[in-house]
Amino acid sequence: MIGKIREGNEIDASVASATLNLLAKAYANQFERPNGNLPTGTFDWFFGPDNMKKIYSHGERMKRSIADGSAYWIAPDQKGDYSSQRALVKTTPSRAFKLQKTRLQAPNCYLNDIVVAPGWQSKCIGKTMLFAALTSGEFDMRRSLALDAFEGNDRANSWFRRLGMHAVEGPGSFVIEMPSSDSVQLPQVRYTSEGQATLEDIASSLESAGNIAL
Repeated sequence: MIGKIREGNEIDASVASATLNLLAKAYANQFERPNGNLPTGTFDWFFGPDNMKKIYSHGERMKRSIADGSAYWIAPDQKGDYSSQRALVKTTPSRAFKLQKTRLQAPNCYLNDIVVAPGWQSKCIGKTMLFAALTSGEFDMRRSLALDAFEGNDRANSWFRRLGMHAVEGPGSFVIEMPSSDSVQLPQVRYTSEGQATLEDIASSLESAGNIAL
């Protein structure tokens, strides 16, 4: 049960809040205690799913992204209701002025986000959503995929490598400005499939692994 947000007018406060809530839960599960070293509540504060100012700002950012060609693929709790989300994939088509940071030939698809709520991980939801996005007809399947991932996410990094991606010069760190302490930096690694796997190859790998349920 996957939906795609196609127009900016589909973004309202409930959708923006649900997206922030999903991000906060997924990041907290990975980086906050007991699984990580950050204190409990760090990402609720950072993303602010209940903070109206942050909800409005994020909603406007989502609308701008859609206007610039990005797409949001969402697995909602109920069909057509994006105010409660199990997973999110955001993709951006190849645009040199947006993807020069890869320092490579601009790939046909940049994977901005692939996020699954803690209670829905290991159920092939992320794999299914990535497959749906890549095979949506929006991309030249002869081109490549690029993305940024967190260094400490061993499971995700291993998966990206199995899909035919390789690490290149890192983008730096994801920085969290804390209200009462120094900023926290989460190192990232940049991946590309350039020269190793096309989008078609990656989609075939996802499909051959099984458990794709669109």
